[in-house]
Amino acid sequence: MRLFWSAETEPFFDTASDHETLVTRPRDVTDNAVPAGTSLTAELLLKLGEILHDAELTRRGTWIVETLAEPMAQHPQAFGNLLGAADAAIHGFVEVAIVGEPEDARFVALAAEVCTRYLPALALAGGPAANAGGIGLLADREARGAPTAYLCRGYTCEAPVTEPRALAEQLEGVSRSAV
Repeated sequence: MRLFWSAETEPFFDTASDHETLVTRPRDVTDNAVPAGTSLTAELLLKLGEILHDAELTRRGTWIVETLAEPMAQHPQAFGNLLGAADAAIHGFVEVAIVGEPEDARFVALAAEVCTRYLPALALAGGPAANAGGIGLLADREARGAPTAYLCRGYTCEAPVTEPRALAEQLEGVSRSAV
């Protein structure tokens, strides 16, 4: 992050600080057919802040959204991806933690169930509970005799489930409430 963030002016740039010297250091803030580096950075920081429970990453992602709020309001068609990041920053993420061994077919089935839906503000993490490795979304979660999925919103969770069908029902509820 230190290579792309300027502590003096605070924006993220599209090239690293150790890149060859250019006339100007590029920073594209508007989305086109391909999202701009700025909006992808905001989205990534917000999502990682959620998954890792890292307030500093969330702060930086929110800062990007806040600094571009006025241009987004004036020209929303130029900020499609950044508007999605802003929505996630305001309304929160749908958090799904799948605890268990990733090689287990039941784990794969739970993950596949999540991936069959369009959830633009999804923060998904999976792995063994004993090896959360700083992934806050997995911390203090346990597999209940089988790979277990926890679906949460704003740190409020549904009952843990071990069956893809039960997870599908929970995800349907999230999809309906997001409309």
